[in-house]
Amino acid sequence: MGLAQDLFSRETVTDAIGLLSMQWEDLPDFYRKYDSSVNKDNFVKRFHYWALMDSIGTLLMMGLIDKELVYHLLGGYFTTWQWQKFKPIIMHQREYQNLKELGVGWEYLVNEMIKMREERGYTENWRDDPGIQLE
Repeated sequence: MGLAQDLFSRETVTDAIGLLSMQWEDLPDFYRKYDSSVNKDNFVKRFHYWALMDSIGTLLMMGLIDKELVYHLLGGYFTTWQWQKFKPIIMHQREYQNLKELGVGWEYLVNEMIKMREERGYTENWRDDPGIQLE
């Protein structure tokens, strides 16, 4: 339950939403705006969230945490949404910086959550708008 406390803390939720609102055009733009050498605060938030997701995925991969529990805690979509946003960055860092293990647990977690969503008949196509006209 300590993991859930961290996962759903006000700080983690605030940081996760902030991470989703990050915008960049390409890899150089990402590094100009968010590299640890220019934006330490963003790096700390990113590292915390990525490490949290990677830890959950690693526990799942090793069979130390129940897959159904993880699915219900994460909703099967939020971590996938984050993964899709940062996958190009992580893949670049795996290759260029030779960080082959970076995010491996998180990637495993995402793939398992996608399988579980599909088994339940849900798609990965959710909407990111409220569905109403705002004035």
